[in-house]
Amino acid sequence: MKTMHLRNGVRLPTAAVTILLASTTVAYAADNWFTGDVGVGAAYTQPHTRGAKSELDPIPFLNGDAGPLFARIDAFGVKASPLGYGALEVVGQYREDGYTPPGEQRRSSSVPIGIGTLQITPIGAFELRSMHDFGKSHGNLLQARYLAELPLGRLNLYPEVGVEYEDSGYTRYYFGTSGVGGVQPFRPGSALNPYLGMFAELHIVGKWYADAYYRRTFLDDNVSASPLVTRKAWNSALLAVSYRF
Repeated sequence: MKTMHLRNGVRLPTAAVTILLASTTVAYAADNWFTGDVGVGAAYTQPHTRGAKSELDPIPFLNGDAGPLFARIDAFGVKASPLGYGALEVVGQYREDGYTPPGEQRRSSSVPIGIGTLQITPIGAFELRSMHDFGKSHGNLLQARYLAELPLGRLNLYPEVGVEYEDSGYTRYYFGTSGVGGVQPFRPGSALNPYLGMFAELHIVGKWYADAYYRRTFLDDNVSASPLVTRKAWNSALLAVSYRF
């Protein structure tokens, strides 16, 4: 069972930095004890806030383990102790969710760190996380998701369903308005944002794979009612080519 993450709001490294990161990781994986997938890809995020633009950016594709350490596309951390079908984890998430709304001060990207667990069971993968934003929102995030596995020969499909809870500290920082610049004042409450996703993995040849991911996120009314938010649902996607160690 493969696990997949895609960052929530994407402004990613340049192509040169991406290639450097990927090549460095490949060299490390070849000489050490990394197991998993290493590659490069491109990610797309549909804008859903005022002032944001469509993003199509190169990304390093890392999804694997090095002893107790792990990387899962947008998440990284350490497995602290065995737990059920997986481990209790200390986890951080890369979320380039900062942006500058018109007439408002810039909202800096969050720095969520917390605990979680990934349970890969005979009936699919379950993941839970509880994280605190050590950035400027000082908000809290709860994430839960489930992935099934559908093997179809050289193609594996992983349908996904999940939800993210954002407390009022997080939503007020990113979607609240002060009323400056003619924008209506708005103070959102906590939000529960469900999403549906599909990850596809195609075996090309040898240890090479093509990876594709699509997610549609549905915003809670407490968020979509903000004058800074432009849509009630938004899409994100990723394409990558990876090598399996």
